[in-house]
Amino acid sequence: MKTDLKSVTWKPLGVSSCVLLLVAACSSAPTTSDTDDTTPVVVATDSTDGAEPDATQDTSQDLEYNLARLSDPDYTQTYGDGENEKIWYSAAENLGMIGKPAIPHLIEKLASDDDFEVMLALYALQLASQDQVLQAQTDGNYLTLPSVLNPRANRHNRAIALDWWQTYQHLWD
Repeated sequence: MKTDLKSVTWKPLGVSSCVLLLVAACSSAPTTSDTDDTTPVVVATDSTDGAEPDATQDTSQDLEYNLARLSDPDYTQTYGDGENEKIWYSAAENLGMIGKPAIPHLIEKLASDDDFEVMLALYALQLASQDQVLQAQTDGNYLTLPSVLNPRANRHNRAIALDWWQTYQHLWD
């Protein structure tokens, strides 16, 4: 006997029913992938010689992409509630996550005539200088700026950043 779905009266599931269904689905018995299997996992690559994919190529592309957008005031996101929204400067944050490889390029941006770009380059420099690999090389000395995301502080922050760069520039030679 076939049931016509249009003639069935659907009752909405309560929140507790949905939660129970979700918990039941997530708490199934372990599968073979959940057990202590010591079989090595082999990851296939695109290359024919079996070499690892080149992660530096992705970093280089991300670096170029975000450097090109550093001066774009529209390349942002907002976060927070309606009363206390904050701006997320996407290019600066991304360059900060790239870390050490971004720093020489950000130092070059400090020569810009665009105050907005300099402000974001300084912010990204402060973030990038906290790269764990770099901190191991600088004994934990990262760039500390007294005021960030304030174009009026650019001149003072630029001097601090260039002093920091002069001290650690040899790490990029």
